[in-house]
Formats: sequence, structure tokens, C-alpha cells
Amino acid sequence: MDEQHNLQDTSIDENSPVNLTDYREKIDQTFSFLITGVLQGSVFGTNIYTDDSNIAVAAVHAGILSVGETKSVEVKILPRQSTYQGSTQNGVTSSSYGAWPGSYMFMTDMNTSLTTITNLLNYRHKVNDVISISVTGLIEGPVFGTTIYTDDSNLGTAAVHAGILSIGETKLVEVKVLPGQSSYKGSTQNGIASSSYGPWPGSYVFIENIISSVAESMDLTDFRDKVGHSLYFLVTGDIGVPVYGTDIYTDDSNINAAAIHAGVVKLGETKAVIVNILPGQLNYQDTSIGENSPINVTDYREKIDQTFSFLVTGELQGSVFGTNIYTDDSNIAVTAVHAGILSVGETKSVEVKILPGQSSYQGSTQNGVTSSSYGAWAGSYMFMIDVNTSLTTITNLLNYRHKVNEVVSISVTGLIEGPVFGTNIYTDDSNVGTAAVHAGVLSIGETKLVEVKILPGQSSYKGSTQHGIASSSYGPWPGSYVFIENIISSVAESMDLTGFRDKVGHSLYFLVTGDIGVPVYGTDIYTDDSNINAAAIHAGVVKLGETKAVIVNILPGQLNYQGSTKNGTTSSSYGQWSGSFRFIDHTTTSAVTITNLIDYRSKVNQILSVSVTGSLGGSIYGTKIYTDDSIINTAAVHAGIANVGETKIVDTKILPGKISYQGSTQNGVTSSSYEAWPGSYTFTINTINCVMAPIDLINFREKINQLLSFVVTGKNEGSIFGTDIYTDDSNLAVAAVHSGMVTLGETKVIIVQILPGKSSYHGTTQNDITSTSYGHWIGSYSILSSIPTFKMALSNLVNYRDKINQILSFTVIGATGGSVWGTDIYSDDSNIATAAIHAGLVNDNEMKTINVKILPGQASYDGSIRNGITSLSYGS
Repeated sequence: MDEQHNLQDTSIDENSPVNLTDYREKIDQTFSFLITGVLQGSVFGTNIYTDDSNIAVAAVHAGILSVGETKSVEVKILPRQSTYQGSTQNGVTSSSYGAWPGSYMFMTDMNTSLTTITNLLNYRHKVNDVISISVTGLIEGPVFGTTIYTDDSNLGTAAVHAGILSIGETKLVEVKVLPGQSSYKGSTQNGIASSSYGPWPGSYVFIENIISSVAESMDLTDFRDKVGHSLYFLVTGDIGVPVYGTDIYTDDSNINAAAIHAGVVKLGETKAVIVNILPGQLNYQDTSIGENSPINVTDYREKIDQTFSFLVTGELQGSVFGTNIYTDDSNIAVTAVHAGILSVGETKSVEVKILPGQSSYQGSTQNGVTSSSYGAWAGSYMFMIDVNTSLTTITNLLNYRHKVNEVVSISVTGLIEGPVFGTNIYTDDSNVGTAAVHAGVLSIGETKLVEVKILPGQSSYKGSTQHGIASSSYGPWPGSYVFIENIISSVAESMDLTGFRDKVGHSLYFLVTGDIGVPVYGTDIYTDDSNINAAAIHAGVVKLGETKAVIVNILPGQLNYQGSTKNGTTSSSYGQWSGSFRFIDHTTTSAVTITNLIDYRSKVNQILSVSVTGSLGGSIYGTKIYTDDSIINTAAVHAGIANVGETKIVDTKILPGKISYQGSTQNGVTSSSYEAWPGSYTFTINTINCVMAPIDLINFREKINQLLSFVVTGKNEGSIFGTDIYTDDSNLAVAAVHSGMVTLGETKVIIVQILPGKSSYHGTTQNDITSTSYGHWIGSYSILSSIPTFKMALSNLVNYRDKINQILSFTVIGATGGSVWGTDIYSDDSNIATAAIHAGLVNDNEMKTINVKILPGQASYDGSIRNGITSLSYGS
């Protein structure tokens, strides 16, 4: 947590939690809380929220409460979701987020009219339930899929597309909630065009669209024009009738018998099933599959943490995604070989544990099988094996990620080679043998049984060199572990951390027992002579008398520490001190951005602004134009967009697939070549020194007296301290409005000078913004001027296409590396900052206002080399 001013001391009623992280294990249970609607607080998601979302703000966002209204609300605890979609509702803007381990939703009347229900995101947890909803047929609203729709598709528009309603017609319709599908096929029906889409975690089908009879012959030959579509059929398990193929069947196969063969129904059982219509194949494999041997375990997705036994024969042919933990659509017979459970042709009973979806799956080559990497997926599984396994089969702890806070015993041999990330707390893909040496638990070549505690993922891992092993630093990673021997049970008689000042930046594990009545200095960040047991109570990570292992981040000394009263304990303020620490167990990390752009494949030629943090660890394919499953954080480094560890907003353009991608080595990253792939992306901007404004300027403190340029949009929410000269932790967007350089909601380039700290800052009210007075602070800034500019999040002129023949003025800062098509006349998706250099209007990093005339599209654009910029040709 960054340096902060004093926090408000509040007392929260026990029945009114700020969020629901403490209820994470109570899945599907419903609780009532007395809540007062407020506007201030972090919220992630729409309808279904991350469990660290502020419940009082989420209630306003969901329309359950108005601001200031107090009433009892019912909340249902839900499992983790792979994604959470942000939106603006009822005056509250929620953020999007990736995978998160817990969720909740507000309970409302299920048979609600369309005025409050536009899609079925709120019903994702009700897989296979049928709900009745009053719907009015609409002509506008996003729809993805045919017959089976993504659960964020507009119900009214989908109902018209499906032929359930005509436009303007209102009636009660029945909808069945389905699990997510791997793809959705768009089509034009009944005057509505739906879009295709890739994987999405929730779906629905209108009951009227379930096909109860497919013809007397019960085959699908009449559906050949629906190739690529998923259809819903009512089948009754039958035998003794023709079936041809395995997994993929000829369309003249009896669907009732094929359903038994595929293991989706039993003899005599009637069930609605999803069928994907495929083109004809050159041949169909004749096999006999036992009822107890499913191809994959997608049908078991809802049975999280349950274990099943299957009779499986090891095979080599079939799709597999992941290592140790696999996507639930991975072929189980091939996965068993990959995992070393079976050899090819060997038949035996294997135990499989159903796991929730993961945010990513790492591919590898093991036992003659190559599995693929994948991004977020809605369900997973792992094979159950003895946890006390030797290192010959366990090189890392990826397979134990679901066992957070459990202690496992593993026979490990100390190694000198193998990837290791972190110090004391390691990423769960770190080599256990090498990490054990690095941690001092083993010497090289020594073998013994060690105890390891499984931890949740951390926001960062600090590398170091210990015992002859150099570990690497790393950013966010979803799983971790610590050796029990490394948990520090006693930190000295004084129970302070002054002896750990040489570990700045490291995360350490301590065993603490909640205590009070002993000295604590600071809030969130504490002096290192504070009693750790009392600080743990103050920070809310333990209760009085509770003993618990906690993670502590060692920090450098601060110039001052602010006292406060929290959790029944009062800490004191203090001036400058030489060492600090903070607990990281209770810190909510900021939203993790998307890992790749697969989910945006349908948005060809659209520009997407993405927050990236440069990293070296991901798989990427291509040069300049990348496959859409390439890890965007690594591709950004390869393309020169971001440095390793640097976080910034970049613009990406979604492109169609290519027949080949050329790998290369750039900026310390090697991308791979690849053949045909169905989706691509490119960065539309490379280097632009006028970046989107950070929240504050703490990270620029060492740049005293330097002038910096930022693109800022005026805001009125956020803390600021001072007038004209502001503390460097003041919100820059709010200070810009207070200073009069921008108005609320206006976007401009501002010029900021970094200044040293001051002994005091005087607060005032200006431009409807009130700043606060403050005493001594160690860094400052002043906003010197502002220049009108176009919104930098869109670095091209696509959005001005309707202004043909108009002349517009823009302030640009010349930047190299953006994509440009044409000479003199440029395609409107060309990067304007790079095109301006190519045209000779500005120099690199020069800020200048230029006039641009909007023109209609051209049949072709000729590329050229000018002023050090190479533009590309396009068109005929």
C-alpha cells in the first residue's frame, strides 16, 4: 500500500460487512444484511460481483438501494467467475476484472420484467434451471450466437432473432440457463443479425427453440445447412439402431443411440442435449466406449471438489490444455498419458477431481504428449495422486493450487537448476528442488521429506540470490507456496521487525498471535519497531488471541507514519523512521487485465485500449501482428510498447486471422512462428511520451524540476492536498480541475513540474473542488499549463469518419512506432502521432497543434519511407 494520509475511523455494524470475502466458503448460501447505499468504494462486475466489492456501493449499482437508503438486502454467495464485466448503472461505475476466487449477487424476484432484466448474466449460477421472464421484442441490442446465446446477449433482441417474439410484442417466455460454450455462431434471422463469438462462460436457450423431434429417422441430415451452429435437441437414450463414428458422428446416425454412445444420456433417459453441427468427415472411427468413460468432463463442471473414478485407456490423439490442472474439455484418455497416470494402451481406473475454472492453463510436453496453453476457461480437473510423491513426478506445485492453506509433505532432492521465482514465498510453477536450496531448506543433492504450505497468488514476487541460487522477480501469479521451515515463528523478544531491514522488498511469512496494549506506529504501513502482534490486529489480519501465519512485506523507512483507531486498537503517529512493514494478506489488488485477445476476435478492425504490464513469461507468436492468443504483456515488450515491469495503457487493433506468423527476437523477447490462426492483433501505438495520466505522481518524485506531459480527464472524486502546489499523492485528475487547467470531464494534455516536498500545504475550494490542508510531505507537483487534445485512448481518427471534408485541429506529440498506411492521404486507423512525423509536420516527441481534413475511404493507399517512418501500402 502506498503512503497515505490519515484514514477515517469508522465503526461498522457486525451485520454490515464492507465486503463478503469472509463468506467465500459459503457458496449458494443466502444472507441478509442491513445496508445503507453509498457511492464511494470499489466494485467489480455487473449483477455478479467479486466478493471484495463494497456491498453498499454494489447495492446501488445493482439498483437494490438508492444512495442513503437503508434496508435489509439478501445476498447469495457464488463461486469464482473467470471474468467480471464492468458497467455504469444508477450513478455507479463498476470495473471489469479477470478471474477472482469468490462472488456474490443480490437476490431479486426471478420473474422480473424486462425493465430490470436485459440479459441473463445474473442467472449464470442457475445452470439447467428454467426461468420465466416477461420480454418485449426489440430490434437493437447486442446478440451473440444462434439458438444458444451468450448470457450477456440482449433478451429482447435475441427473442426476435430466435423467432420467439416479433418486434414490440411482449409475452412471458421460458428460458433455460446453460453453461458457457467454447464458441457461438452468429447468423441473420428474422431481421436481426447476431454476432459470432469465442469462449464465453454463460449461455441460455429459449425453451421454444429446443427441438423435440428431428424426424422419424431421428437423424440430423436435415440440418446440414447449420454447420458451425449449436442446437438443442430432446433425446431419449436408445440402442440397437445405426450409429457411425466416435465423438464425431455421421449425421444419418440415430441421435438417440449416438447420445448413449457419447455418454450424454442413459438407456431410456430423456434429456435435452446440445449438438454442434459439423461438416462431413473423410472417415469415422468405429469404437465401443464404456458408459463410465467420458471423453471429457465438461458434464461434471458443477461438481466442484468432488472426485470420480473412470475406466480409461491411455491414448495419444485428442486435445489437451494445461499441465497438472487441465481444462474440463481436455480429452481424459490423452490427459492421463500426459499426466503420467497411464501409458498408451494401458487401461485402468483413474480418480479425477473436479476443479473450478482457472484464469490460465500452461501447456507442456510430457510422456510423449504435448498439451496446449490456454487462457481463462470455465471448468477444470486434475488426477488424484498420492501427495507424498517423490520429485521424479513433482517438479512444481501447480497441481496443488486448489489446496490453499493446506500443508503437504513432499520428498524433494535439492537441485541447482530449474526456474525459481520469488524469495521465501515462491510462484507455484517454481521448481521445488531448486527453490528448496534457495530457501536454505536443502543443500544440493540432499533428499528429504519437506513440508510446504500452499498459498494464494501474490501481486508480485521478489527475486534474490541465496545459497548459490538466483531466483527471479515476477509480477502477478495465481498460486504460491512457502516451506514450513521458512515460516518465522519468533521475531525476537520485542516482537518487532527491526532485524529485517536488509530484506526491503521481500515478502516474509511470520507466525503471529493477536495482542493489544503494546506499541504500534502507523496505519497500513507500520514502523518496523511496532509490535507485529498488535499491528496485525490493527490491520485486521488476526483477532485478539488468534494465532495465524501472515505475509509481511518489508518496506524502507518513511518520513512520517499516521496513527489511527482500527479493530479496537489505536496506533500512534510518528515522524521519520528507518524501517517499515505492511501486511499483504488483506490488501485487495487492482484489477488484473486481460491476458490475451481471444475474446475480442469478433471485433475485427476495432481499436481496444488495454492496460498492460510488460513481462517476459508469456507465449507469443508473430512480429508486429500477433496471434490473438499471444500473451499481451509479453507481446508489448516484444513490440517495444512497454518495458518489463512497466504498466501503461496501449491501443490494440483487432485483426482477422492470417495464414502465417513470423517469429523474431526483439527487446529481449523471442516470439515464435506459427501457421494459420483465426485471429490477430497489432499495437497501434509504440512510443508516446505524453502518456495517460497516472492517479498520482508519487513514482515521479525523483524527477525534481523536470517537466512532464500527461493526458488527463478532469474528475471530481479523489483526495488532493494543497493549492497550486499539491502533494505528489494528490489525485492528478482532480487537482487538474481544482487548478482550473481542465474542467470536469474535459480531456487535455497538461504540463506538470515535479517539485520537492514542502513543510505545509494549504487547502482551498476552487472550481467546485475542495482540497485539504496538510503538514510536511516529501514530494510535490504543480500544473503549469494545459493544451486541448483529442482523447489519447483512441490514437487514430476512426471515430471521425462521419465528418468528411471537415477540417479538425488536434494537438499531437510526435511518436515513432505506430502503424501508418498511405502517403499524404492516410487510412483513418493510422496512428496520427506517427503519421504526423511521416508527413513532416512534427518531430519525434514534439508537441504541436495540426489541422487534419477528414476524407472518404480510398481504393488503395501507397506506402513510403519519409522522415524515418515507414508507412505501409493497403488495398488493391
